[in-house]
Amino acid sequence: MSFPLAFALFIAVWQAGSALQYCRVKSTGPCVAGLCPSSADQCITTEQGEVCCDKTQIGTVVATTTPITKTNCEDLVHPRTGASDCPQLKSFCNNSKYYNLMTQQCPKTCNRCEEAAATPKGCRDLVNPVTGRSDCPKLVAYCFDNNYRKLMQQQCPKTCRYCN
Repeated sequence: MSFPLAFALFIAVWQAGSALQYCRVKSTGPCVAGLCPSSADQCITTEQGEVCCDKTQIGTVVATTTPITKTNCEDLVHPRTGASDCPQLKSFCNNSKYYNLMTQQCPKTCNRCEEAAATPKGCRDLVNPVTGRSDCPKLVAYCFDNNYRKLMQQQCPKTCRYCN
């Protein structure tokens, strides 16, 4: 497999696995091996698991963030409900696909207050959900390649020294 194809696959898998999403309408059914039977649908990860959803009806769970310190360690709240979803999502705390997201969104529930406070926002390399580790150290040569620069800024800001 060529590097661009492998890297694109890593990005697609990471993006699919990094944030919880929801379907604005009833899902069309479960995903099978990460795929949906209709090309109009996309396999998304929701609080209930992986489901197929019409591509035009997908939403992403978003929460406003404030810097976390050891003294103000709180879980973020869902913008629609005004309450934290973290207690219900506690099972995701040690799932490698959701580790960074849960550390950021649910530091109190996941017992990661010090880790969340010590990690500068935006200055982390993303992790490969399959391995639970970043592939960025192996890809450092692409940091300043014009063809990959924008992607590397998003995926590997720490390794590429793009952090402020």
